Amino acid sequence: MTEFHRPIATAVLAVALVASACRDNRSTDSVEWSGTVDTLAGVIVVSNPARPLWRGADSWRLEEELSIGVIEGDPDYQFAGIADIEIDAAATIYVLDNRERRVAIYDSAGVFVTAFGREGEGPGEFESPFKLLWKADTLVVWDGRLLRLSYFDTGGTLLRDERAELPMFNRFAMRPDGQVWAQQGPSYWWPIRPGVDGVGHLVAMDLQQQSADTLLTWEDQAMVPVRFENGLTVVPRQYAPRVNWASDAAGRLAVARGDTYEIEIYAAAGERIATVRRDYTRLPPSSAERDSAHARMEERAADYGPNADRVRKAFEIAELKRATGELVVSDDGYVWVQTSTQDDLSTQTWDIFDPDWRYVSQIELPRRLTIHRITEDHLYGELEDEFEVPYVKRYAIHRPAG
Repeated sequence: MTEFHRPIATAVLAVALVASACRDNRSTDSVEWSGTVDTLAGVIVVSNPARPLWRGADSWRLEEELSIGVIEGDPDYQFAGIADIEIDAAATIYVLDNRERRVAIYDSAGVFVTAFGREGEGPGEFESPFKLLWKADTLVVWDGRLLRLSYFDTGGTLLRDERAELPMFNRFAMRPDGQVWAQQGPSYWWPIRPGVDGVGHLVAMDLQQQSADTLLTWEDQAMVPVRFENGLTVVPRQYAPRVNWASDAAGRLAVARGDTYEIEIYAAAGERIATVRRDYTRLPPSSAERDSAHARMEERAADYGPNADRVRKAFEIAELKRATGELVVSDDGYVWVQTSTQDDLSTQTWDIFDPDWRYVSQIELPRRLTIHRITEDHLYGELEDEFEVPYVKRYAIHRPAG
């Protein structure tokens, strides 16, 4: 993936950029970007209007061009639980199945090539693998139970195993300097641990020195802990803001807290270099969304037996939906930001910002699609059907001409 780029302008100014001189003759009212770029206390501030540069017939769109997976049949095309998906320069697809404890390899046409890994604690074996990432041309598998990074060549041959003490973290991203960005928490404890319970941290970890420097700390707004006599569970506070982040190959970060439409951009060294905003008014959950949330909670509460009433009582629906959700940075530096709309039950909506952080398009994706990787021309993800059967999907990204 490429790094974030500096904006076109860094001085205090208002800009109106012509979108393209090579536009075709289709009818559209999106002809120029009407946002502003400022510099405040050394931080670039890009303020975007509510509407994207490209819209209507000129909006970006996706076209499905590959699906891998079957309900019944060849086991090499069946997935029990997709944890991660990666690709290499040849568009070879690597699918980490954490339930099967293996990585399946498919060529660019979706034809099965081979698989590696099995359950166990020995070399090249996995107990709880859930992350794939690249370190140069080496594929790395993270096993959270074994606290181990396993390095493989592109054909699946084990090169080495490394133990890595990355305790209590939800996710991480490898940096080119050998460090990783890692999120620790928010986690909950029984009994409660004041100052630790419900607190999230985003840290830079040195795997060699086994040290960490904290970049961000926040208190969780999206979960409510419910403690029983001998344990606890957490109940989601539906639609409440939560912190999301994404990293590019250069180690830069995009961070969104969800309570406002604001994306913080950090350099690999940790200093804040930009703030990206979009005009946005947070929306209340619709009646259908509230009914759906209550129905899901009722199903969950029934599993807690005598503690069901405690779970029901703790359940909350936020008055306003979060402004931003998940983030993904494409290989060519575009920042994709999930956002809330009037109805988020049938589809999910993503805003797309170009490498200069201008709001260029909005796109709708299937509700059950999880994005794993976006290249310049393709989106790779996991899509569950109505029977919760997972498939690997590749979509071609069509951008407006010009």
